Amino acid sequence: PMVGSHLDEETTLPLAFVYGEDRPLYRVEEDGVREVGVAEKHARFSVRETLERDGVTYLVGEGGLAVRRDAVRLARETAPEERIPSDVRWVHVDLAEQTLVAYDGGEPVFATLVSSGKEGYDTPRGVFRIREKYVSITMSGDDPVDGAYEVEEVPWTMYYWKSYALHGAYWHGDFGNVRSHGCTNLAPADARWLFEWTSPDVPAGWHGRRLRRGTWVWFSRGDAGYDAS
Repeated sequence: PMVGSHLDEETTLPLAFVYGEDRPLYRVEEDGVREVGVAEKHARFSVRETLERDGVTYLVGEGGLAVRRDAVRLARETAPEERIPSDVRWVHVDLAEQTLVAYDGGEPVFATLVSSGKEGYDTPRGVFRIREKYVSITMSGDDPVDGAYEVEEVPWTMYYWKSYALHGAYWHGDFGNVRSHGCTNLAPADARWLFEWTSPDVPAGWHGRRLRRGTWVWFSRGDAGYDAS
């Protein structure tokens, strides 16, 4: 059920995504904050205001509806890392927030949740370029807890360094939490959009393509205060 958001005049950054489970929904009023319903898992809203009430931080959207800061992941706008040219498409993955934002030059155009590497399988930080893309691929490895694994038909796979890739994950819906073996998991629909939006282009009828100077991808860990690990 997870799918990201295309950004426009109404859907803007910062964009808060409810993650993990359904969360309480609040309304901020002059005399306090009261619970008014449920914010469903993967619901999202553009943040209009941040408020502190009784030691709790709330993010407020349209109409005064709010959720607790620790109930959401926050996709935020950022300037490109200095090595990324200002007039190209690029992707930022915030490992602290477990979010991804795609930029066309300086304009953010898409935001979503991801799942990056869990403890012991940390996703590398830094600036890379997509170098290989495959419509689907088989991935395998070993896990000290779960044992050996092999996953077939991993969709919309975009390698950027060694065996690390951005790719679709059809085997879980836990986006917003770390859980991979180092790759960056996206919901399949989001991975397909990113696959088609980034370079190198994969021509119709092709299964994959290698080109070492594709779209820039920057992995960093922000100062969110709520660490996904």
